[in-house]
Amino acid sequence: MRIDLFRNASAKGAYFIDTVLESSYDFMSSRFVASFGRVLTYFIFLGFLLFLGSSVWANSTYPLDSAQKEAQFNHLLKDLRCLVCQNQDLADSNAELAKDLRNQVYQMVKEGKSDSEISDYLTARYGDFILFNPPVKAVTLLLWFGPILFLLLGFVIFWRTCFGTREKEYA
Repeated sequence: MRIDLFRNASAKGAYFIDTVLESSYDFMSSRFVASFGRVLTYFIFLGFLLFLGSSVWANSTYPLDSAQKEAQFNHLLKDLRCLVCQNQDLADSNAELAKDLRNQVYQMVKEGKSDSEISDYLTARYGDFILFNPPVKAVTLLLWFGPILFLLLGFVIFWRTCFGTREKEYA
C-alpha cells in the first residue's frame, strides 16, 4: 500500500512538473514574444515622439519676429560677459543678474536697436568688463599687447642666458 502511494505521488509529481514546464513553455511561446516585442516597439516610438517635441520648445523663451533678430540676439549673448560668473557669457549663465541682462538685451533687440547701440549702452552702464573683447584704449594697451611683450622679454632673457657673451674666467 505504501509503495502504491509513493508511485501515485511520484506520478502526480511528475505530472505536475510536466504541467509547469509546459505552461512556462506556453508563456515563452512565439505569440507572447511577438506581442511583447510589439508593445515594446510602441513604447519606444512613444518615447521618441515625446523627446522629439521637446526640441521645438527649447528656444521659445525669447521669441523674436525674424531669424535675423534671433541671430543678433544669440550673437550678443555670446559676446557679453556675465558680471557675476567667472568667464561665462550671458547665454550660459544662470545668475539672476544674467537673466535680467538677457531680458534687457531681448527688449533692445525687439525694439530694433543695432549691436553697437546695445553694446554701447551696456558698456556705459557696466564698463568694459561686460565685453569679452574690450576695445583697444590707452587703459587696455597692456591687456592687448602685454602677452606679446612678456613673451619677447622671456625670449631675450633665455637668449642672453644661454648664448650671451661670457666673461673670460682667466685674465
